[in-house]
Amino acid sequence: MLTLPATETIAQDSAGQDADAALRPPAEASEELRNKIVSYLESDIFITEGFGLKKVHLGQSMTDLIKKIGAPHKSSKASLFGGSRKLYYRIDSNTEMLILVTKQGVTQIVFEGNMSSAYSTYAGARFGMSESELRIIYGNGVVKKNTLRYSRKGIGFSFENGRLKIIQIFKKGT
Repeated sequence: MLTLPATETIAQDSAGQDADAALRPPAEASEELRNKIVSYLESDIFITEGFGLKKVHLGQSMTDLIKKIGAPHKSSKASLFGGSRKLYYRIDSNTEMLILVTKQGVTQIVFEGNMSSAYSTYAGARFGMSESELRIIYGNGVVKKNTLRYSRKGIGFSFENGRLKIIQIFKKGT
């Protein structure tokens, strides 16, 4: 072993060469990898409990919402009274989003996806997970009508055939 002035050591092979050099990516590859990781982390695919996404979040006005993500592919009245609307978006081939908007802005965001969806919560919940896997991440919640709810966190999960199919975002404490 060679000892460096900063008390670091480098393992050498029998020819006296740095044994780990072959395992390290070239500098340009590590920069490219770093850029990919940063890009992934900055992408708007991480759902925040009680908030939503970077571009779509609770409290947001319908005008701002449409400005940021465009017009929905479908829209309907949510109720006969009150002026609330349901906006439907197909995010990608594996994920759909339903947004409930009232005069106060976005009040609920519902994501429906399959196992191939890139969307997940920051805590790690992904479409296709079982209820027991979700309980490991979030702890015990309240089960109502096939939905596992965490009111204090502002998130709910619905299942189909025992697998996570829907992630619901709402105001914390409701």
